[in-house]
Amino acid sequence: MRSRPPAPGGQSHVRRNGAPQHSVWHPITEQEQIVLHIDSETAKIDALISRIRECIEKLKEYSAALISAAVTGKIDVRDEITSQDDVGI
Repeated sequence: MRSRPPAPGGQSHVRRNGAPQHSVWHPITEQEQIVLHIDSETAKIDALISRIRECIEKLKEYSAALISAAVTGKIDVRDEITSQDDVGI
């Protein structure tokens, strides 16, 4: 069974009962604006993800340096442990 050609701005599909079903598409200029907006927002999200990853790496470096300093005795953490116990950490 043949369906009718798509209407302007739409695409024709054939339903199970043989009746054509049309999907309406937004105008191409609107589609392009949507794509530009999505690309812009995606770029912002990608930049935030990159910044978060950088921060995580810095925190790992800081944590390793802090642990190393505590283990080697370069800093005294005994008072810190006592004060953390006082606040329930």
